[in-house]
Amino acid sequence: MAAEKSASRAADDSEKTDKGKLYTKEQILSSAKYMARRDVLEALLKDGREYTLEETDMMVKEFMERKVQ
Repeated sequence: MAAEKSASRAADDSEKTDKGKLYTKEQILSSAKYMARRDVLEALLKDGREYTLEETDMMVKEFMERKVQ
């Protein structure tokens, strides 16, 4: 019973750290997840800065939803 609780806590902790994990521009651009948006991310992401996947997704979403002037 105690082993189940500690395994559950470990899984929860793993999920939290994965969501907040930081990736460089190069790592994100080489990811299969972002292959279709590589050109957008090339322009949006700054060299030398790290981003979370949530932050990257939000940047792409905002860019794609903006109005063309």
